Amino acid sequence: MPFLSALARQFLAVKQQMDWQSPNTPTIKDNSENECSKSVKMKLPKIPLPIFDGKYEEWSSFGNQFMNLIANNDDLSDSEKLYYLRASLNGEAKQVETEDVTFDSLFKALKERFENKKLIINAHLNAVINFEKIQYASAKDLRNLLDNTRKNLRALKVLEYERNELSDIVL
Repeated sequence: MPFLSALARQFLAVKQQMDWQSPNTPTIKDNSENECSKSVKMKLPKIPLPIFDGKYEEWSSFGNQFMNLIANNDDLSDSEKLYYLRASLNGEAKQVETEDVTFDSLFKALKERFENKKLIINAHLNAVINFEKIQYASAKDLRNLLDNTRKNLRALKVLEYERNELSDIVL
C-alpha cells in the first residue's frame, strides 16, 4: 500500500502543477463521488466555418450550423458576423445581393432564396433519379447507390414530403 499512496501523492503534485501552469484551460469535471474530485483538461480542436455553395439541399444544414456557431454568438459584432457569413459563401450563394450591407439582411436574403421547400425536394428527388449509373455490380458501387438513396430519402422525410402512388413508383 505505501506504493499506492506514494503514487497518489505524485499524481496530485503533477495535477497541482498543471493547474498552476494553465489556469485558463477549460475543464470538464467528473462529479462522481470518489476520494478526490477528478478533472480532465482538454483542448478541443477549432471548428471550421461551414461552407455553402448554393445547393438547395444543403441550405438547412448550413443555416443551422451557421446560426449555432456564429449568428447566436453574442460576443461577435454584426460586422464580424457579416464577415464570417461572406467567408462561408461560395459559388451561386456568393452572388446573392442585398439592399443594405448588414448581416441580418444578407442572411435573410439567403434564407429567402435557398429555403424553398419545393426546390429542395426537387433537388433530393433528382439526386436519387440522376445518380450515376452502375456499370458493374461491385459491392462499392452498390453501397454508394444505397447510401445516396437512403440519405436523400431521410432528407425528404425530414421535410415531411408527402408520398403518393406516383412518388412510390418513381422511388
